[in-house]
Order: sequence, then C-alpha cells, then structure tokens
Amino acid sequence: GIRHGIVVLNKIDKVEAEWVQLVEEDVRAWLADTFLADAPVCKVSSITGAGMEELKTALHNQAMVIEERDSNAPFRLWIDRAFNLKGQGLIVTGSVLSGKLHAGDAVTIFPAGLAGKARELESHNQSVPVVGAGQRASVKLAGVPLADVGRGMYLSAEGPGQTSKMWDASIHWKTRFPSGTRIRLHIGTGEFIGRMSFTKTGGEKALVRLH
Repeated sequence: GIRHGIVVLNKIDKVEAEWVQLVEEDVRAWLADTFLADAPVCKVSSITGAGMEELKTALHNQAMVIEERDSNAPFRLWIDRAFNLKGQGLIVTGSVLSGKLHAGDAVTIFPAGLAGKARELESHNQSVPVVGAGQRASVKLAGVPLADVGRGMYLSAEGPGQTSKMWDASIHWKTRFPSGTRIRLHIGTGEFIGRMSFTKTGGEKALVRLH
C-alpha cells in the first residue's frame, strides 16, 4: 500500500494567514492516525507561486526515500480503463505494479484468465517498446473483446497469476463489528462487496477471513 505522501493546501492567496493555519491544524487532526500523520504540509498558491519551491523540495525529498518497484518480478498492471478505439481495437490503461512488458508479449487478464497479446504500448502519449514498474501505460490488446474486460481486473505476463474468492488477513481493530459483516474491499483499481468473518475477537488484533 501507500506509505509516503505530502499534504498540499492550495489557494492560500484567497484567505488570511490565520485561516490557513486553522485549516492546517484541522487537517493534521484528521490525519493523526494515518500514514500521513508526520507528512510535510505544503501551503501553496498556483496564482501567486507562493510555496511552489517548498513543494518541489518536498516532492524531491519524498522521491528519495521511496523504494523502487521491482522491474524483475512478473509483469502486473491493474486496469483502470478499458475502451475500444476506432481502427485500433481494445486498449487498457493503468499503472505498472511490477515487472516489464514488451510490445508483442503474450498476456493474461485476471480473474477471467483471458489470453491476449500486447500489440502496441504507450506511456504518456508516446509510443514505447517496453513499459516497466512505476510507469503509466496504455496497452493495445489483440484477441480480447471489450465486453470481457473492465476496471478492477489486472493484466499479467502470460501464465503467472492466481485468483481466489477468500483472503485471510491479520488486522488491527479500530472499530469492532460482528462476524459476517458486509464489507467493501478495495484491491488495486477494483472495488468488491463481500463479508468479513472471524472466530476470536480478544485483543487489538484479529485473524479474519474476507470472502
């Protein structure tokens, strides 16, 4: 998951400095129990340019501590859009989670297990021969109909991949609720409705099953 970030308060030219300070305190309170609790807060104005240099510095500092994604792992891309482009066929877009994909590589779309081929690749509107971990990518696919592909599915290197309707997880309680409670589970670009079941509720931690 996401472990690093920056908080940006924009349009500071529209209000008094005292109000900006109050907003920053409110935001800090909201983020107190999140991974952004100690994140830098940059106060900027896109109109006057105030705070932009500080924002650039904060972005650079964050980039220096973020671990590189694994380009040697099997290729994975969570699909956030799928559409047909006239004269070109099916195109899917997303951010490459791991690995590399070359134009011409065979691919599989999960969870359906559909086999296809990456005909052409683009990154930031530029045609490229290969895309790798951390890049935005647009993949033109052959052999797969649009009706079978959508947001929340993932594109994989040919072969590797597993699907499951049950997940076991260790969690820290913040709010307790009964076993069997319906949940909304977000994985990659997908949103799934299911239930969370467990047998023991003692302590701050629990082993649960998502299904």
